[in-house]
Amino acid sequence: MRIVSFSDIHGNFKIFEKSKNILLGADIVILSGDITHFGGDRESLRGIKELKKYFDKDIFAVTGNCDLKSAEKTLNDFNINLSEKVIEKKGFLFTGLKGSLVTPFSTPNEFLESDYEKMLSGIEKQLKKEVPLVLVSHQPPFDCKCDVIDSGIKTGSIAIRRFIENYSPVVCFTGHIHEAYGTGKIGNTIIVNPGQAEKGRAAIMDYNNGSCEIYVKTF
Repeated sequence: MRIVSFSDIHGNFKIFEKSKNILLGADIVILSGDITHFGGDRESLRGIKELKKYFDKDIFAVTGNCDLKSAEKTLNDFNINLSEKVIEKKGFLFTGLKGSLVTPFSTPNEFLESDYEKMLSGIEKQLKKEVPLVLVSHQPPFDCKCDVIDSGIKTGSIAIRRFIENYSPVVCFTGHIHEAYGTGKIGNTIIVNPGQAEKGRAAIMDYNNGSCEIYVKTF
């Protein structure tokens, strides 16, 4: 199984045409937030329609801090919204978290640690211990290499890190911190931030008979 993940598209939906060779080999595409650039349901609808020109299989998505809250309507209409849901597909459970922690920029889709704790509590009730888990969270967990801004400050969520420590997802697809693209690790969980899709980056996960390879690729 191959998963391709894009983050921080920020309304530049031309990236789907540019990445069509990667999309051809994918089984699932994940959009891990900031699909639009301060856009709502109309812009997110335009983005999903553009993706579907090049990919007609399973799509999962969460909104980011730069998506208006109304952008979730499109994700719900297409039944691809992962935020606070648990969906079983191809032998995995997929779950997700929208938005980000509070930023200095007063973006429209921000939450407190206590909000994430509540979201994660709801997710925990839906999990099956025997099924491997994939977490999609625009907000990265704390201290995972993918949450470090240029000044060196770690901006990740402690609540999300604790969830990962307790439930050991196979992978956490994240984003948000543009400069912190690459991979990190919390316990046995690989954390991957593809960086800005609008700069031609995507994350690839290849899973075969228990063997998992995850990396960031340019297109």
